[in-house]
Amino acid sequence: MENKVFNVDSERFSKEYEFLDGYDDYVVNKKTKIVYKSNFVNGIVQLVEVSNLEALGKIEEGFKEFREKLAKEMGFKIPKS
Repeated sequence: MENKVFNVDSERFSKEYEFLDGYDDYVVNKKTKIVYKSNFVNGIVQLVEVSNLEALGKIEEGFKEFREKLAKEMGFKIPKS
C-alpha cells in the first residue's frame, strides 16, 4: 500500500481537521473521519492517511486490556475514564 502525502494550507487545516485526543501529530478530518499523520513544514501541513476513526477506535479498544495488565504488573495506576 502506497501512502501519498498531500499538502494543506493552515487556513484549510484549521477549518477541516482536528487533533485526536491523546495525540499531538494525528488529526481527523471533521467531515470524512479519516485519520492522518500530520507534519508541519514551513507553514504548510503535510498529511498522510493512516486509518479511519472507526478502525482506530477498534485498535485502541483491543490494546486496552493489554495496557491495563501491563500497567498493573509494573505497579502503575491507570486513571478511570
